[in-house]
Amino acid sequence: SRPTAVAHREAARPEDLLRQANALRTEGRWKDAEALYLRVIRAQPSSLAAYVARVASGSLRLEHLGDARGALRQFQDAQRFQPGGMLDPEARHGEAEAYRALGDTAAEARVLTAFIALHPDSPLSAASRGRLRELSRP
Repeated sequence: SRPTAVAHREAARPEDLLRQANALRTEGRWKDAEALYLRVIRAQPSSLAAYVARVASGSLRLEHLGDARGALRQFQDAQRFQPGGMLDPEARHGEAEAYRALGDTAAEARVLTAFIALHPDSPLSAASRGRLRELSRP
């Protein structure tokens, strides 16, 4: 018997799933994209593809799915699985934004301070410095 489309999709490479998820994201199909990111993470949790999927999932949860706590977990997992990885600036800044959405200004300030120290030349550093100034006002 011939394999079904579902079986074929299950066998898709993580890179292909990431590409599909990114296309869904471009179309505004947030939940469908998130489902594919999670498949990549579950399939190969310590892979580079899973690292990319965690950061993408965190952004999606924070910006479109109203899940700051889930976003925080994804950004922190990305940093834990790939310390200093190529998406570290995005993961750390996302972590700070998730804390901001959760109303935890102390944690947000702590993460922003570390972010600026680690990535002083990042395009996100100027905004991070500005936010730290806001947080330090009485």
